[in-house]
Amino acid sequence: MKKQSVLFFLLLISAALQAQTRPDTLKIVKPNTNITPVKTIVKQSTSTTTPTNIQTKPTGTAPTQPTLTDADYYLAGAVIKVTTGNDNKEPNTSTAFFYVRPRKSNGMVAYKLEDYANEIKANQSTDLRLDRAATLISAQNSLQYFKQNGVSVVITYCNKNFCTDAWKINGITITLEFKDANGNPAPSGYASKTISFPVSSGTLGFTAGCNPLWITDGKTCGHSDQLQKMLLKTDEYFNPLPAKIVGYHTDDVN
Repeated sequence: MKKQSVLFFLLLISAALQAQTRPDTLKIVKPNTNITPVKTIVKQSTSTTTPTNIQTKPTGTAPTQPTLTDADYYLAGAVIKVTTGNDNKEPNTSTAFFYVRPRKSNGMVAYKLEDYANEIKANQSTDLRLDRAATLISAQNSLQYFKQNGVSVVITYCNKNFCTDAWKINGITITLEFKDANGNPAPSGYASKTISFPVSSGTLGFTAGCNPLWITDGKTCGHSDQLQKMLLKTDEYFNPLPAKIVGYHTDDVN
């Protein structure tokens, strides 16, 4: 009996030793609940690259300016240069009248200088600036209208005291200044268009064969047939035509 107890005890010890040395024995480890979980930080991209398929709207684009034509430019100034021959225009006792207008306009006057009493000396040139008589932006005062009809200049001389006196003109030059309604000069040489009229022996006043007598009150020129005017015209291309001297009352406005 005693031997059996010792044998049983040895078997138990042997079984215990074998159990400790088995490789498939699992050891359960209780997890540590005090460990702080690690947070995953995702870095965001700071790139500012604009996608190529996105178009931005342009800003500050200047509006398109309308194109001006000859109808948008007007006669804004007119200057007449008078070259006197060897017989002057007398001061005070005589007056002169200057008119610039388009041809074929039924006598509409664009610029004028009336009752000019100062002397215009012999063998000298004098510049005279005319006053505007027409509405600046009227259709008949436009560059287009002048191009379509040409230019007409009328010069009249009157000596109220000495009806037998005369004034000899050797040449007339006019300068036409075209601008738009805002004062901007016209292009293509029309900002200051100069036209020279060659006048040969253009005598205004007494001429042989005229009646030197007329009814006058000393203030007007009366009705003598010696009262005359000089007509200067251009064609539609501003080329000067031959000058004419006609009676004051001759209807030749075109």
